[in-house]
Amino acid sequence: MERINPHERGQPWWFYAVGLSYILTFGIFIYLTIWGPAEFLGFVATFSGDAMLIHSVEENSQVAKAGLRAGDRVLVIDDLPIRNVRDWTGAPGNSWLSRPQRCLVSRDGNRLTLQVVPVRISVPARLATGYLQVLSLALTGLFLALLIAWKRPNDPVARIGAWFVITASIAAGFPPGWAVIWRAFPPVLQLFLWIPQISRFVLEGICLSFFVVFPRRLITRRWLWLAIWVPVLITLPWNIELAFL
Repeated sequence: MERINPHERGQPWWFYAVGLSYILTFGIFIYLTIWGPAEFLGFVATFSGDAMLIHSVEENSQVAKAGLRAGDRVLVIDDLPIRNVRDWTGAPGNSWLSRPQRCLVSRDGNRLTLQVVPVRISVPARLATGYLQVLSLALTGLFLALLIAWKRPNDPVARIGAWFVITASIAAGFPPGWAVIWRAFPPVLQLFLWIPQISRFVLEGICLSFFVVFPRRLITRRWLWLAIWVPVLITLPWNIELAFL
């Protein structure tokens, strides 16, 4: 009787579901990188007192045309409080072409609302902000991870390695407009999108899991896996809440 190599068996059904979720996520990343809205640039700011303090604004920049000035304190963008770097990082997710974003600003003791209108990104701008370089690395990670998983679908070490590579390639986040794209998908497709997103939030656990089994297995007792994954899973709800405010 011919013996079957366990590494040569067909891919399990969930392999295709996970693979499609990452391919769809990378499709969104590519679309936004090339055709999505530009980032809000042209100013220098710090965070102080639960607000973003504007120190300087470049003349003729997008935010300058919206009326933002040095000394302004940005309190809220589209109903999202801007209290720290994490809040500011999440705000561009709701930007979209030609759709004004409302900024609540404190100026000289008064509060006023400014409207910043996102514009389409240009290739030179993407080069300047490094997104095209990130895109090239992401696509390399996608190809490499799918190749590893496809060639060795039943090898646990290969699975973890592919999971680590493909998740690390999108760990830095997405270009502006990703939340708008997310909400435009039907609920079923949104479920698929959760797979890569949650994987990003537990990347530390994936990374440690990979390096304790490759190139040789370092953990032999099951309870030691809890030491890796319990802290990561405890912080997962907090990370999801912050990312999807």
